[in-house]
Amino acid sequence: MDYRNCRRLLGMTVTGVMVRRRSDSPRGQLFLVLRRDADSPEVYFEFFSVSGKIEAAGSSPTPGGMEDVREYMADPQAKVFEAQLSKR
Repeated sequence: MDYRNCRRLLGMTVTGVMVRRRSDSPRGQLFLVLRRDADSPEVYFEFFSVSGKIEAAGSSPTPGGMEDVREYMADPQAKVFEAQLSKR
């Protein structure tokens, strides 16, 4: 598996995290919401698992914040954990 795109996350600050677990595929997903600095827009990055271990990572950070991740992860029954820094 190629994880080189994870290097794009270095130097960014995590502003939100969401974890989802499901019975179908992908079985587990971890979304990190990040920001380069206070003036930059938020992006999110997805790690996911099909068989219980991390088998793939997102191709690149996607523009958007926690609201975008919530929309993408529409099934509220599958959400396991969510945390977000308060906005200042």
